[in-house]
Order: sequence, then C-alpha cells, then structure tokens
Amino acid sequence: MDMGNLSALPTPTLDDNIHQHYAFGSPTPPIDPIHQASASLPTPVPCSIDIRLRQVLAHLPHIKIISRLVRRWLQVCLSCPVPRPLLLDLLVAVESAAHRCNPGDGNTPVDDADLGQLAEDIHNASSQPLVVPRGLQPTEFFQVLTGRNLRAESIGLVLSVAGNAAFGLLESDVVFSSTGIDAAIAFAKEQYHDPSDVLLWLRYENFVLTRNCCGYESYRTWARSGRLINDLFAMNIHRDPERPQASDTPWFLREIQTRLFACMYEADKSLSRVLGKLPRLPRQYCSRRLPLKISDENVLTAGFTSDDAIVNMPHLGSCIRQESFHSDWLRIRYLFATFREVVLGVRLGASGQSSESFIRRTSSRIQAAWEALPTYLCYNPVCTPNTTLSTPYQYLAQLLLYLEYLDLQFSTQQALCYTSGKDAGGDTKLLKLGLTLVTTTANAARVFCRRFGASTDTALMLWFYGLPSALVLADALANTTEGGMDTPTANRSVMLPLSWLELHRQLSVLSAELEVLVDSTDSNYALYSKQKETLSRQLDRALHARLEVSPSKSPQSGETSTAPLSDIDKLIAEMTEDESFADVPTGDLESSAGPWTLDDIFDDSLWNGPE
Repeated sequence: MDMGNLSALPTPTLDDNIHQHYAFGSPTPPIDPIHQASASLPTPVPCSIDIRLRQVLAHLPHIKIISRLVRRWLQVCLSCPVPRPLLLDLLVAVESAAHRCNPGDGNTPVDDADLGQLAEDIHNASSQPLVVPRGLQPTEFFQVLTGRNLRAESIGLVLSVAGNAAFGLLESDVVFSSTGIDAAIAFAKEQYHDPSDVLLWLRYENFVLTRNCCGYESYRTWARSGRLINDLFAMNIHRDPERPQASDTPWFLREIQTRLFACMYEADKSLSRVLGKLPRLPRQYCSRRLPLKISDENVLTAGFTSDDAIVNMPHLGSCIRQESFHSDWLRIRYLFATFREVVLGVRLGASGQSSESFIRRTSSRIQAAWEALPTYLCYNPVCTPNTTLSTPYQYLAQLLLYLEYLDLQFSTQQALCYTSGKDAGGDTKLLKLGLTLVTTTANAARVFCRRFGASTDTALMLWFYGLPSALVLADALANTTEGGMDTPTANRSVMLPLSWLELHRQLSVLSAELEVLVDSTDSNYALYSKQKETLSRQLDRALHARLEVSPSKSPQSGETSTAPLSDIDKLIAEMTEDESFADVPTGDLESSAGPWTLDDIFDDSLWNGPE
C-alpha cells in the first residue's frame, strides 16, 4: 500500500523549505490553490512530428495545471525515490519548453514553426544515449537533461508525477490520462534501446500511476512492474558496486538508484502478497544496501559522498541527529519488505529456510526494527493527528508503518503454524494478534475517515490489513462452534480471544464498514468484493452452526461483552491478564545483543546463523 497516497484531506500547510533556491535550479513560484481544473483543448500538433512525440507534446498546453499538481505533490509525498529538487528543476525545464511554443496565457494558437523546432530538439536529444561520466556533478547532470537537451522521458517523468498527484490530492479534480506517459516511454525506447536512469524513474512513476488507475489485480500493473524489474536487472541496479570507488556511475546517481530499488522492492512484495505470486525481485539475487539517511539536498550536493552521510540510525534516540528525512521512510519500508519476503516464501512454498527457528529469528528482527525506530516515525494511537503532526500525509505514513509492523507479526505467527503443521484456528497467540490487527485497523480507519473523509484510502487500509486477519478469526469462529468448543459458562471460549457474540459482532461491523466505504468505480473493487464475500460466508457459516446449538448450551445474555469497537483496547487488556492468553515472545529477542541499528537488522549475516 502506497504510504504517499491520500485521496482526501484538507489543503496542506505549504512548506517554505520546498521553495528555496537550490544549488543547480531556480526558485519555485508560490503555489495557487487548485480548484476546478480547466484548460483549453490541446492545440493540434503538426502531422510531420512523430506520432508518439505528438502525444507527449499535446499535454504542454496544460502546463499550468501540471505545474500546480507537481509542486503541491512534492511538498507532501514521502515515497518518491527521485530527489525533489531535481524533479522541480525538470518541471521548470518543461515549463520553459511549453512557453517556447506558447509564450502567452495558454489560449493563443501554438506557432507551428516553434512547435516543430521544439519537437526536433526533443527528437535529437532523445535519439542520443544518455551518457553520464563518472565525474559528472549534479549541476552538469541537470544541464544534460534541460534546454536544447530536453528529452522525451524527462517530459514523461513530469507528466507521471502530475498524474500521481491527481490521484493523491484532494484539491485536485483532474482526470489525468496516461497516454502521454506511455508515448514518452515508447518513444524513448524506440530512439535508444538501452534504458537510462531517467527512463527508469519514468517507468517507476508510470507503474505507480497504473496501479492507482487499474488496481493491484490488473494485468497492466503486473506487466509494467515486470518491465521495470527487467530494466533494473539490465542496468545491474539490483546489486551494489563491488568497488564503489571504481564505479563509472556518479555517487549521486548511485544513491538515487538505491532509493529506486528500495521503492520497487517494496512494491514487488506488495503485489506478490495480493496476487499470491512469487516475488520477481528476490533478495537472494540482490545486494542493494539500505538508502542513506540523508536529505534530498545532500544527495545533489557537489562533493557529498557516503562518507559524509549518517548511515546508521542509532537505537532509541541516542543518535547525534534526530532529524527526519524522506529517506527514513524508504529505509524502513525496504527493511520491512525483506521480512515480508520471508513470510511470502513460507506461504508460497518457495523459501529455502522455513524452519521454526528461522521464522522466530525473523520475528525477532521485526521487533528489533520497530524498537530501533525514532519516535517521529512511530504511530501513537493515543494522539490525534491535528495535535501531533504537521500534515495528514505524515500521519498516514506513520499509521501504515504501524499496521505493516502488526501485520508482519501476525504473518510470521501464521508461518509458524504452517511450518509446525498446527491449525491456525487453534493458535491462541495468532488469534490474539489477529484481533489486535483487526481492531487497530478498523479504529484507525474510522478516525481517519472521520477526520479527513478519505474513503478510498480507508477502504484500501481495511482490505489490505484488516480483512486477512479477519478471515482467520472468522474461520476460527466457525470451527469452534462446529466443534462444540464454544463453552457457555465463560465470557470467552477456550480458544477465541473474545466471546462468540462479541467477536461475531466486531467482524460483522468490519464487513459492513467496508461495504459502505467501497465505491464500485474503485480500481480494486473486484478484490474488495471477493474477500468481503469470503468473510460474509464464514460469518454465515458460524451463525448457522450457532443456531443449531440447543438453547441450553447457549451463553446467557448477561455473560457476553457488548463493548463498542472503540473500547476494544480495554478488552484486549483484560484478555492479556488471562494466563491462557499470556503474550509469549515469538522470537528470541532476549538472547540477542542490542541495541540494534536498522543497518544491523538489515544485515542477514548477523542473524542467520547455522540451524
């Protein structure tokens, strides 16, 4: 799930830092609020221009809307691998190109001669390979991509970012077409076969846009993911250079490659999880380190190297600098994705290491990673978003990170049940973790929807994190009833973490909320419906089995909890006090030496000893 996407929110506070004059760019003008998007139809492009290039240039009359979308999005997006200053300066270059053809207000006819000259310049630049010498500085790299050297893939990159902004910002009501982006990719690949860094940036943003438009289950999403991964392997971006000092790629481009790989690695695991397919970026063939904990500006600072960077994130606030960077989110999402691959390997039967001890060590690493996070990355369920965080996007990112952590712990416990041959419905720790995940997701989604009205994001949140654990709980609910294990004399059964009626009600509320939130036009509607129907069938099965129980065996009405879902934390606390539901550590964290940094946790050699 994309932590940078938010379909509904109040107008965010503008961050003045984004408007500073960067070392190799130009100052960005103030952003006007985006209201109803309106623009004249694109002026016809002369037929003499290549058909694909015509589709790219046809978007230039909309440059004002595109500019506002990109500038607004770069203020709040936390998951973009390309440094924001570089994207802003590429936007300025595209704006200049648009003004070459139409220096007026955008409503005057485009001069065919000017448009033809622009098309010729773009064609000539795109037909040449993008050569980046080892000693090239960021300022020189920017000059290679702009002015007369403006390439089709640079325009496509700006368009793709605008498209993702159109999906992610409330104040945008632009229906953005990906035709120009597709044309830019095809045109660039046709002009020069070998992929370049800029083309990979474009492919990644285009993949995210396709996932937003078409959904996780779409063939186009799966296909574009595969094409991008093919290019990553072709450019050897899946591995760190064996000798970085001897690499032909400038340091700043290598760091952007690391960020891009981290983003795509995490996206690959999300797709594999949803579709039940093997990951196409397995870590056993990849050796990319974590992105450095540095700012976007430092990545593009001349002479800045990894020796100047703060590589490690020390434990529990003992670090020298407690400053938040966009790379922090990329680092932890990448690390969590490596744990997700372990769980997927067990689930799909592809893991070479699926022993209980290996899975317990993975659980220990998950817990260690969570404890190593600085406080500004951690979600606090007690605090409200309007008093603790500067923007709703940060709140969303923290919430999704917390839900991912809970889901990883739930999934590793599932993997333990699978390897030991134990029935998942009979594992009390798994059911407890599942209940915690379901209730946390439902409560957070409800608060988020009430605060920001983001129905698309809350539906995705409920489906991605709430439904999988809800299905396990519903199956256990039905099995305990059919097996006669639902004892009428206790508030909880021997195995269920809540009373039968309470758990059935909570799961029914979750199903009803998803029914209300899901829009039939949502790109993931088919996936939502499929899993929701499965949950409904399980709940009906449990209810029918319950009705067949004789009245003498039914629990008394005064013995069951009727606390609302918002009070579920109290129920979980009561459940924890019960010795039968004691929280036994899944992993072996106590025996490990600590404290750990994220880079230590990422290092397999420190954790995966002999069985």
